[in-house]
Amino acid sequence: DGQGGGSRIEATGANAAIFVAQANFRTGGAGGAGGSAFTDFSSAPAVGGRGGNGGGGQGGSIEVVAKDGATVTLNAGPAGGPAIFSSTGTGGAGGRGADADAPGAVGGDGGNGGGGAGGTVYLSAGGGTITSNTVPLTVTVNGISGAAGDGGIGASGNGAAGSTAIDRGGLVLFEALAGTGGPGQINLGDTAIQANGGLAGRIEMRSGGVISMNSLTAEAFGAATPTNNNTDVADAGIFFAAAGGSISTAGDMTLRTDGSFGTYAQAGGQ
Repeated sequence: DGQGGGSRIEATGANAAIFVAQANFRTGGAGGAGGSAFTDFSSAPAVGGRGGNGGGGQGGSIEVVAKDGATVTLNAGPAGGPAIFSSTGTGGAGGRGADADAPGAVGGDGGNGGGGAGGTVYLSAGGGTITSNTVPLTVTVNGISGAAGDGGIGASGNGAAGSTAIDRGGLVLFEALAGTGGPGQINLGDTAIQANGGLAGRIEMRSGGVISMNSLTAEAFGAATPTNNNTDVADAGIFFAAAGGSISTAGDMTLRTDGSFGTYAQAGGQ
């Protein structure tokens, strides 16, 4: 199995400032491919060997933290494009079953594809500021399972293809909270977020300060458990909570999910 690592930057205190000249954070995890089976020319098995299973892939974590008056500035990504936060989990492909050409022989079954699970992207402004100015931001925590291995060819029948594991999206969490530096602020350009998989991921924003974006397109596609007044604790879908703060865009806000969308506001939040 493959496990993504962690990437974290943190600025704390009124005089602290971090400028990320090229915002290109990638902590994906990828599972290895299963081995394909072969039948030695000198052997004549009744059933060909089975292909190996692909390994699972688990995305890692990306954290950007600004606390108590500090500022973190995210510049453009590679080649001047959007800033990139990517923590995708990709499963490995299953191996192919062995052929078996002896009279009456059956080909080997294919291996199973490995499961993929997206990781976590966390932006936290606790009395500090995280800004990309007008630079666009792309966040991806998709889960992608590996393909099933094909069955081998046999003289009397082919092996069965392997199965594919269910993949799942990861978690994206933006928080702007109060700290000793006052209300936190997250100010971003055009923002695109994906937390997709066979099982939907989770996109969550919580504000006791300011979360503002030029525009927002957020997707959390995949199967999800139905909610009933509990979108604040659901493990999938999209949830906004403005507790004395604001979550806003200057332009379009497009939210798509196969799960639920919920929004709570209190203490003047909007």
